[in-house]
Amino acid sequence: MVREQIIKDFLKKHLPDLIHVVSGQIIDSKGNYTKQQDAVLVLKKSPRLPFSSGDDLIFTEGVLSTIEIKSQLNSSVLKSIGSNIRTVRNLQPSSKGASYTMPICKWKISRILTSIITYDGSSIETLKKAITALDESEKPDLILDLGKGLLVKNHGLLMEMSEDDQEYISISDPSKGLMLYLTFLIEIASNNATKNIKWRAYWD
Repeated sequence: MVREQIIKDFLKKHLPDLIHVVSGQIIDSKGNYTKQQDAVLVLKKSPRLPFSSGDDLIFTEGVLSTIEIKSQLNSSVLKSIGSNIRTVRNLQPSSKGASYTMPICKWKISRILTSIITYDGSSIETLKKAITALDESEKPDLILDLGKGLLVKNHGLLMEMSEDDQEYISISDPSKGLMLYLTFLIEIASNNATKNIKWRAYWD
């Protein structure tokens, strides 16, 4: 819990003021909901339902990213995180939004970035092999190991697609990995700031 709070405090200090960093569950207007999320980046203009426990009930339209924070990351932990990510991918936002092109990033504003931050994971190559066993809906967009570097899903939405057929692009420098991770979050937040949301979809 202390390590989770350290990451959340760091993000609060380094990301734009338009973002809340909270924990809780995400819901959509169809009644779908996720498992508990360690950290969720939410637009401040979006309403949410905070509870005295410290967790929030969060509307999917305001969510930019989910983050699973782990002291250690191996294949078994990755598998449990995958089932959590699947619940995020099953959400159906009321507003599909548009596709925006940014300098290094092509991201649909209706899509939620799924990521993992770990203090001490297995080797990058071991994690890449473990990910292949997951269903496509369970694979994170980013894995940031604070000691080893960054894995970026090779889908062309965050970085130019690599032509070597690797499922993930490896950034072996942890400092550069952190820089890219924060850059992706900032770009996505900036583009989502002006999107229109159909809140009346929750009336049904």
